[in-house]
Amino acid sequence: MSFNWENYLSLARILHNRCVYDNGTPDEEACFRAAISRSYYSAFCVARNFARDRDGVKLDNRASDHSLIINHYKEFRGSNRRKKIK
Repeated sequence: MSFNWENYLSLARILHNRCVYDNGTPDEEACFRAAISRSYYSAFCVARNFARDRDGVKLDNRASDHSLIINHYKEFRGSNRRKKIK
């Protein structure tokens, strides 16, 4: 069963809203950091899986994959890439 990484973005929104609207949050900075972390990881994993599954990018399953994915998408800057994605 594969995990839907977009659910992390939903979790990030919940955390963010709790940070903003819940005065009882024990540590506001920790709450915001967790929300940012989940947002980033959601975006990274969705982008990683797309690059792997649609573009055939070979991954190492290491921390270096982050820069690999960034560089992969930099190649598409200014191209018609957005028109190709459906």
